[in-house]
Amino acid sequence: MAQTELTTVGNPFMPLWEHIPDGEPYVFEDPDQPGKYRVYVYGSHDDLITEYCGRDQVVWSASVDSLNNWRYDGVILVVDKNAKGEPFDAKGTADVLYAPDVTLVTDNTGKKTYYLFPNDQTGFRNGLIAKSDRPDGPFEVCNWSKENPNRVDGVLQFDPAVFVDDDGRVYGYWGFERSYAAEFDPKTMATVKPDCGGHDFRQKPRGNIQFL
Repeated sequence: MAQTELTTVGNPFMPLWEHIPDGEPYVFEDPDQPGKYRVYVYGSHDDLITEYCGRDQVVWSASVDSLNNWRYDGVILVVDKNAKGEPFDAKGTADVLYAPDVTLVTDNTGKKTYYLFPNDQTGFRNGLIAKSDRPDGPFEVCNWSKENPNRVDGVLQFDPAVFVDDDGRVYGYWGFERSYAAEFDPKTMATVKPDCGGHDFRQKPRGNIQFL
């Protein structure tokens, strides 16, 4: 059985068998201990040996008051079925997920929704996102296309990052060799806000997507 807890005096703060590069640490409230906070480390899961990343994403966490004691919270996302619950191929092969990002949206009732941007590099699913009511998942894909159950609606591509401002506006960033940015529709968290083209960006916009 794989080790699920680790007490350490410093680096490395994960077991040597674990491989989570591209780490994205976030401090979120512990859903099991309201008022207490934990550091959650998200990232690609490099377990394919012969190629980058892996076919799932996992998370480790530690209390902000005890960063010597880390806990494996398990697999938070596997993308191996389409919107209808059907496998993508006869082998049930899951998509490879690269360096992700995570963000939190809190509505006016106080309800928290965590959004995971897993950097799915499979064709037609580059902009895939998933959500959960817990920072440790599990996360479920939430932007499947209504027209095609194997595709998603969204513009994010390689190395996504998403920022939710204090006023509720949402901004997405992504790119490889060239960088992009756009204001997102908070209703979808994945598509460009229709009326965002008039904002003052430093670079000349192309439609509603900015090239940096």
